[in-house]
Amino acid sequence: MPQCKMYHLMHILAVGSEPILRWYSINGKALSKIQCAPQSAFSVSFHSSGITAVGGCGGLVDVVLEFGSHLCVFCCRGLDKDIFT
Repeated sequence: MPQCKMYHLMHILAVGSEPILRWYSINGKALSKIQCAPQSAFSVSFHSSGITAVGGCGGLVDVVLEFGSHLCVFCCRGLDKDIFT
């Protein structure tokens, strides 16, 4: 089920409850499915250079090229409460 979508030129990018980034044409035709690191994704962002970032559960951010090649995965840690005491 889609949780976030983004419109870019003549494409729609969608992520959701599965670890998949989906690309659609503007008329709804499925163009591709790309496996992503987060098991559930809730954020997608596209840069004009062709790089897409997908954020999701576990603090994971997957950076993907337009053609499906993975550049890297970032893992964001939560703040340690002891640092501020």
